[in-house]
Amino acid sequence: MYPLCTAQEMQALDRHAIEEIGIPSIVLMENAGRAITEAIIDSFIGPIEEAHVVVICGGGNNGGDGFVIARVLHDYGASVQILLIADPQNLSPDTTRNYTIATQLKVPVAAVQSEAEVDDLESVFQNADVIVDALFGTGLGRDIEGIHGAIVEQINQSPGLIVAVDIPSGIDATTGHVLGTAVTADLTVTLGALKWGIVLSHGSQLAGEVDICDIGIPTHSEECNPPTGWVAEDEDVFEALPDRPEDAHKGTFGHVLVLAGSQGHTGAAALAGAAALRSGAGLVTVGADEPTLAGLAESLPEAMTAPVRIGSGPEAALDLEALAPYLSRATSLVIGPGLGQGDALRESLITLLQQTDLPIVLDADALRLLENGHEALIGRTGATILTPHPGEMAGLLGITTEEVQQDRRILAAQVAQQSDSVVVLKGSGTITASPAGELRWNPTGGPAMATAGSGDVLAGCIGSLLAQGVGPFEAAWAGAYIHGRAGDVASETRGDAGIIASDIAHALPTARLSLTKEEEPQGDGEDDQ
Repeated sequence: MYPLCTAQEMQALDRHAIEEIGIPSIVLMENAGRAITEAIIDSFIGPIEEAHVVVICGGGNNGGDGFVIARVLHDYGASVQILLIADPQNLSPDTTRNYTIATQLKVPVAAVQSEAEVDDLESVFQNADVIVDALFGTGLGRDIEGIHGAIVEQINQSPGLIVAVDIPSGIDATTGHVLGTAVTADLTVTLGALKWGIVLSHGSQLAGEVDICDIGIPTHSEECNPPTGWVAEDEDVFEALPDRPEDAHKGTFGHVLVLAGSQGHTGAAALAGAAALRSGAGLVTVGADEPTLAGLAESLPEAMTAPVRIGSGPEAALDLEALAPYLSRATSLVIGPGLGQGDALRESLITLLQQTDLPIVLDADALRLLENGHEALIGRTGATILTPHPGEMAGLLGITTEEVQQDRRILAAQVAQQSDSVVVLKGSGTITASPAGELRWNPTGGPAMATAGSGDVLAGCIGSLLAQGVGPFEAAWAGAYIHGRAGDVASETRGDAGIIASDIAHALPTARLSLTKEEEPQGDGEDDQ
């Protein structure tokens, strides 16, 4: 697992390494510049000594990194031109030192002081093979405009390889928002740790390929200043999963009760149930009204069924008395996919939430039933996991979907704390938040998963891990990771277009197997015909 930092958290790591550990800041700058240089050489097509490189330096430490890059590339034999968009007499101390070194080594440096001078540099940008953006780093807190805006425009119009130092200039390192205008990079080499601004909002679209480079910040600094955000890797998910002993039986791996489906939405119940089974649960019971259950016999023969609605249709309330014996045998609950809407259903859901101490996953219609009322979850004795997509999150908060997408990290943490629940905010780069403020960003999955029913599969997957004894926060982020990996497995053989939710569900065992690294995943997880 590796850290994912806000601008402030990254500054704390730097400060600790420099002030508490005693690593000179100039050493960190040298390490950064050399690591980025290696990334440029690896990414450039052709011999680097034949490349014409333009390095754009600002007056802060990001610019200092740029001077190191320029000097090292110059030593490699590349044709290098530095454009300093600052007063040479007003640079940060470490940047001043590297500016001096570059000039001593006869690396060409031109100080650009006006927008008119920027216009005169059009041919320089157009003829560059590589543009290095070392204009602004993670400390930017104002809109880019004037001469800096003109430079960004020239960078973006260049046909060369555009490499951003730490973060594309103009992207807020914490939110990913564009501050006026921003560089569109082909490659971003981020320093020390991944930044939230590179995975959120516009930052995720403008960063291009992202490399994380080690600049020498010791692990001790990270331990003393732990970031709230982390990115899981295969081994982290594998370690979170329960063992599967040789003498196990179906009861060993838990029993998921899925309350889902209604008229016209039988498939949602089938997908959630199938995902729970394919994620390792030993037993699954689907609770619904009689017409829905009748449609499940052929689509999901492995699941048991339970008639637990008062009447039929999407407005039918849950029959709490009929549910009681099924609740006593279950080890987790998944509620919501295709469940329906209605006042009686809402009241029965809230009563159920308050009466049972089973760990619960609330998805889809269950979240809509709780719109502007997720405070009903506070004080539950059992764990609760919410899995909203941005529209459902907007309903929980009484805001617009656009507002949710602007502040995904903050709002996921906010709802988790307010509702005393784990929140899995779905979408590109799913974010999982715990009530204690821990955050996980999910690196798996892609556009293939933008298909109806994908969220039902995720709910079943997380509910399955809960049933198997995985803790709620771990079940949530590990479930999101496996779900995304299943989408990746399916798209490897079928492409991004045309994947359906059942393809993702079928690929779940293969996705889980791939975490062990014992063998490469083959196919999409479906049985051979």
